Amino acid sequence: MCFGHSGSIFSLDSLINKNARREQVGYWELFLLRFQICVVFFYAGLAKLNADWLIHAAPLYLNLVKHFSVLSYPLQEKWMAVVLSWGGMLSDLGLGILLFINRWHKLTFIWLCLFNGINIFLFGLGIQTFPYLMLSTYILFLPGPIVRESIARLLNGKFLKHVPILDKT
Repeated sequence: MCFGHSGSIFSLDSLINKNARREQVGYWELFLLRFQICVVFFYAGLAKLNADWLIHAAPLYLNLVKHFSVLSYPLQEKWMAVVLSWGGMLSDLGLGILLFINRWHKLTFIWLCLFNGINIFLFGLGIQTFPYLMLSTYILFLPGPIVRESIARLLNGKFLKHVPILDKT
């Protein structure tokens, strides 16, 4: 990021120097950030391509037995650990690809939230803040108009007025 021109409307550079303000960030800068996130997902999927993860489901099975003794069925069953292991591997390999397809950003966001929510539920503090980090980087993959509209609503104080549950009209 130190080589790019990322100083835009909400950066510290634009607050200090009004002439440095830009309306848009270059696509190559956004692409590099997106690419780094996709590499993380891809290598996580590759790391799971082994017998311990896919056949024996050792990491998940041991964690399910250890932490979910009260909820014995189906979480402590071996088949559940195998299904979750395969789902985790496929999610890691698939999310990197789906994040680049703007047409399915709502489906991808739901899948990303479910996947990281399950990781938080199953592993808890074992993986600490990583799922939260992955969720927060999703804004990099949203189409520009959606981000601009959301920021404009937030700055105008109308962000919560457009949420259907909070709309009083």
